[in-house]
Amino acid sequence: MKKHILAASLAVVLASVSTASLAADTGNFYVGAEVGQAQYRLGVAPGEHLDAKDTAAAVRFGYVWHWAVDFGVEGGYVNLGKLTDDYTNNNGGYSSNMSVETSGLFAGAEVKYHFADVWYVSARAGAFQSHVKLRDHDSSPEGGNYRASSTNGSWYAGAGVGYELTPEFSLGLSYDNYRSKAGIDESVTFNTAMFALSAEYRF
Repeated sequence: MKKHILAASLAVVLASVSTASLAADTGNFYVGAEVGQAQYRLGVAPGEHLDAKDTAAAVRFGYVWHWAVDFGVEGGYVNLGKLTDDYTNNNGGYSSNMSVETSGLFAGAEVKYHFADVWYVSARAGAFQSHVKLRDHDSSPEGGNYRASSTNGSWYAGAGVGYELTPEFSLGLSYDNYRSKAGIDESVTFNTAMFALSAEYRF
């Protein structure tokens, strides 16, 4: 059931954009891109070596209405890279290597406030359909190779600050938190923070 949350959110975005096209003089379509670093927020147990940071990237498409505070609807895709976890049990004489990869589609809304003519601050939130791939290799006698993937509905939220280089193009810095779920029963949840340089073009 929760897998339909994103589909419903995308439908709202598309309907809003279609309505906006009838009043194009009040706003703009836009495309955006972000490149930066993702940091997985997971705990570390004794004996584990966790590499929780990786390169991350996102693309966005939406429509923004220009009022006293700009309001936009958006959809897009984000790749949050990979987490790796190496564990060695010296007493038991075995080790394991695990990796977690997260990506997904998102749809939501954004507000943006302009000040000093060319600066802005922004906030956004919406639905995130996380796709998580898990791989694990365990060298213990009971272990082996394990692979699984799951797709679940969740959420994202973020904020940013930036500078309008021209009326059509801006650069900024952004922070987003993506809440992901893994497993058929959605029993494993975790957050991934993304710090990025962003660029946006309005047309």
